Amino acid sequence: MNAKHLGRNFLTISAGILLLAAQANADHREKRADVDIDSLKAEIYPERHGWRVGVRYEVEVEDYYGKKPLLLVMNLRERGRVLTERDGRPIEIVVPLDRPTEIDDDELEFEDSISVSLDEHVVCYPGSLRIEATVVDPHTNRPLERKQRSVRYRRRGCDPYDGGFRFGLGLRLFKW
Repeated sequence: MNAKHLGRNFLTISAGILLLAAQANADHREKRADVDIDSLKAEIYPERHGWRVGVRYEVEVEDYYGKKPLLLVMNLRERGRVLTERDGRPIEIVVPLDRPTEIDDDELEFEDSISVSLDEHVVCYPGSLRIEATVVDPHTNRPLERKQRSVRYRRRGCDPYDGGFRFGLGLRLFKW
């Protein structure tokens, strides 16, 4: 076998290995993440100069290998229309899913709560509010999971999402 023949075989083998590596990488990227919004709870109550909305969420993500974190985008709807600011922009609550609370192999779990204030003009019928949460892939802007829930309306109270007050009596029983 001469050097010319050996060089050609080496190039053929190298090209084959690169092609297989590129195909494996493409398959890895094309694999769609498995996303599940396990829990979504929201409540609204009046504040001094508007409304306070508290949201608690739990999201599970499997097989996501993107460089940017997934986004949890939440919208509030009142009687079918998306709530908007005075200038007409929709009110969106955007949470980057970048700090998992639990990691198990290739499964990440994100659990947290947030609280936002809204101007008093934004909400007219607090008892008819719904929240829509969508997990979005920032690379493609494609929605991966969507869930809607009704928002609980509390007429008075404090915000448990900001460490509010809890009423109750705790008793400890001791064995003597």
